[in-house]
Amino acid sequence: MSEERVMILKMLKEGKITVEEAEALIDALSEEAPASASGSAPSGAEAVPAPPQESPPSGMGSERAASLGDEIRNVVRKALEGVRPPEGLGRSMREVGRTLREELRGAAVEVDLSLHDVVHDLFGLASASEDVEITQPAVPGGRLVLRNPRGDVRLVRGSGSEIRVRARKQVWWRTSEEARSLLGSLQVRATPTGQDVIVEPVVDPEGRRMRFRVDMTVEVPEGIGAEVDVKSGDVHVEGLTADLEARIASGDLIVGKHRGSVRATVKSGDVKVTEAESLEVQVASGDVNAGRVTGSAQVRVASGDVSLEEVRGAVQALVQSGDLTFTANGSDAVNGKVLSGDVEVRLNALAPGARVNLEVLAGDLEVELASTIRAALRAEATAGDIDVDLPLQNPQKSRRRVEGILGSADATIELRVLSGDLSVGAA
Repeated sequence: MSEERVMILKMLKEGKITVEEAEALIDALSEEAPASASGSAPSGAEAVPAPPQESPPSGMGSERAASLGDEIRNVVRKALEGVRPPEGLGRSMREVGRTLREELRGAAVEVDLSLHDVVHDLFGLASASEDVEITQPAVPGGRLVLRNPRGDVRLVRGSGSEIRVRARKQVWWRTSEEARSLLGSLQVRATPTGQDVIVEPVVDPEGRRMRFRVDMTVEVPEGIGAEVDVKSGDVHVEGLTADLEARIASGDLIVGKHRGSVRATVKSGDVKVTEAESLEVQVASGDVNAGRVTGSAQVRVASGDVSLEEVRGAVQALVQSGDLTFTANGSDAVNGKVLSGDVEVRLNALAPGARVNLEVLAGDLEVELASTIRAALRAEATAGDIDVDLPLQNPQKSRRRVEGILGSADATIELRVLSGDLSVGAA
């Protein structure tokens, strides 16, 4: 995927532009835009071109319409030129987004068009929407399997034994009348399969070229797990009482108090969890914020910050580019590694025999220990300052390394920093 498209998706995730505006900008930036406009049929319903235009839309001359894509492309490239990566990928991406928004606003003033006008003038699409509601009995011990290519999803706990779906369908076409006529070709179905119920939009053949989205609110009965797969859209979950698994290509995952495990894979978007029994998250680009995790927490992030307020089970965190902050409270194993970023860790309590291993390649490491912590400590900073302010027994200190016993060797704490400062002190 090109950098320009990544930036547009980032703006979409931040709510600066709508899905339709993002699609229009991506189409305008595409090298294959003329081929798409010719009306060639796509292979599937998810990546569908806009309908062909028989004449330039009103409000824009043909010459202006032909050059607008080049103007937007130049704006994006200009925004990318001013960004330098040394601060880390996440920070650079955010800087690109800010620069891009400024440049796009400037371009909109020059051509006297807003972003919404750009989309309308490029495609001249009109929209129509319809609300639908469906129900399907849930099997005890079964799951809700929800698949949505485009649109937001909200899962809430229901009071009955049925899975209840309230959905808003929205389609775009050349005129409002044609858009309304195509609403029937977009259906939302709940299909029982074994113990599971599969909920998904289904597009009839006659509507395969239309643009659409479906926003859903689903009531999930007590004890029913959920598996959610969303290509573009946010997922909100509140009050569920069984395990949750989510896969999101572009969008945020927001989970309230959850009685069950949370497993999530997100390509571009943030993950926010208020409370869960256990947490297993993998994010390519985005931040992870979790409140209380009563069990274990496993987090892998390529670009983004990680903050875990309290983890009572084992902690395993790997961050390639971003900051890591967490509190362990009774954990029996703590493993954290950051390639580029700062780390702040507070150890409130450790289980007997616990092992703590924290490593930072480029960045600072700061660790606070509660007064009840008893452990054998070894801290090493290869290129940076080291400061250990603890009452160690039999301390062995050098310029780059400190070792000693804090009370007794009930646990083991090993800290390493390759390039950066290391500090250890009492909470």
